[in-house]
Amino acid sequence: MTWKGAVGLLLWSAGHVVNALALLAAAIYVLFCVAWLHAPLPDGHQVTLFEHDMSADGSRGWRDPKDEPERINGLPARLVVLEASSGKAVSLLSWFEGRREYQLWVDANIVRVPLRGRLFALAASLPRAVPACPNEPPPPPMRFDANGHPVDEPMPQVLTQAQMDALLDGSKRPCK
Repeated sequence: MTWKGAVGLLLWSAGHVVNALALLAAAIYVLFCVAWLHAPLPDGHQVTLFEHDMSADGSRGWRDPKDEPERINGLPARLVVLEASSGKAVSLLSWFEGRREYQLWVDANIVRVPLRGRLFALAASLPRAVPACPNEPPPPPMRFDANGHPVDEPMPQVLTQAQMDALLDGSKRPCK
């Protein structure tokens, strides 16, 4: 997560710049290749950005494009709104850009509270992903079983010493 990304998150809509104190109040948690950024919105709602750089840990993800009717900068995206009977709600907008997964969470039902346009504008304003391991070869294409479900690659029978070192010590990954 770059500071440009954090600043982009704090710019909520045209003409509204969140108070600089919000940046100080924002809690940033970074573990390996995952970043979380929490920030208050001018209207009192909380927004959370989750970012996972899969090139940093070698993981991969797949989602059925038929389940992603939304678009963020032309990329397939999914919007999920969950609301309890008590009225508490959370809206989740998620998408992949290359080897990076993004999720934007808002503590509101964006269908009832008019935040949909602003949430999508915020997502579109995030800086383009820069992979932590730009020279890492892409993972093999996803395979599917007879029912159309993704199938993970089988674990290798034998690991080389370099692969074992990379598993035990992330600093020894070939791209670091």
